[in-house]
Amino acid sequence: MSWTNAFAGAVVALGLGVSAAAQACSCIRPDAATIFREADSIVIARVKAVHYQPAWIGEARVVGDIEVLDTLKTTTGTPITRIWTEPETPACGLPLQAGLVYLLVPTGVDGDQVDHCWSWALGSGDKQRAAVTKALFARRNERERARALRGKAIAGAVAASGGASR
Repeated sequence: MSWTNAFAGAVVALGLGVSAAAQACSCIRPDAATIFREADSIVIARVKAVHYQPAWIGEARVVGDIEVLDTLKTTTGTPITRIWTEPETPACGLPLQAGLVYLLVPTGVDGDQVDHCWSWALGSGDKQRAAVTKALFARRNERERARALRGKAIAGAVAASGGASR
């Protein structure tokens, strides 16, 4: 191939948006404490269907319709039913497959973007991710126990103050 053909190919590739897809993902897998502290939402969900959707010129998104099976943390109150990710793993895309169950930590402006750094398929055999998943469940359970104890303490205080005023 001559250098002129190579140059022309590079110009065409840039014009089609290949440069955006070729960006390397440089994420570090966070631990459970970091995820639980920084995430607005952490859910266990089954992907029901996967679609490809145009985003920008020369780019696409992978969109997944999901069914939330369990919520480990939420600060938004609005349940999500659809997520999206980049189409390629080198661009931090999460490979979505209909029927699989995932731990999802959605981010982004609308709280519906996922990536392979903070989200993963459950049962994939990755021991580190399995340990983080187990720790996230433990943190959620600990938080719920503390909330229940606070609720009982408040109810007891209200009952005690109501009995004293009679």
